[in-house]
Amino acid sequence: MTVTVGQRIADADFYYMGSNGQEIIQTSQYFSGKKIALFGVPGAFTSTCSNLHVPSYVENEHALREAGIDHIICVSINDVFVMRAWSQSFGEDHGLIFASDWDGSFARAHGLEADRGATLGTRLVRFSMLIYDGMIAEFKLEKASGTIEETGAARMLRAL
Repeated sequence: MTVTVGQRIADADFYYMGSNGQEIIQTSQYFSGKKIALFGVPGAFTSTCSNLHVPSYVENEHALREAGIDHIICVSINDVFVMRAWSQSFGEDHGLIFASDWDGSFARAHGLEADRGATLGTRLVRFSMLIYDGMIAEFKLEKASGTIEETGAARMLRAL
């Protein structure tokens, strides 16, 4: 991994479907002056991601905001249309941004990519980052498959 607490987040573009259609989050600008809870998942609509990881952040969205988080961003190497459909599967008012690292450039910049073989191809590993003003304040990597002990919202709240 090339992630170190205290380093600046990689300059990358995330894409998401906003109220005006496809929008861009330029990390260098968007993360400036904000507290961001960023978590990465291997894939939209996959079992652990859909049944555990995202729901942990949806259920704790208000607590995270009360703890000072400005934005909660879920990122995956999926296209923006898949990410929008996945976001909609959790309802309309969940308060999360579902962002696409469509070409894996963010994953590569941080050494967070993994080859998931013929079924999924190159994907993000499961991680979470607490980012203050563009700097990584906390980084957690999920070591065990199918769990969110290190990267779920409960762990993020303990860090805050």
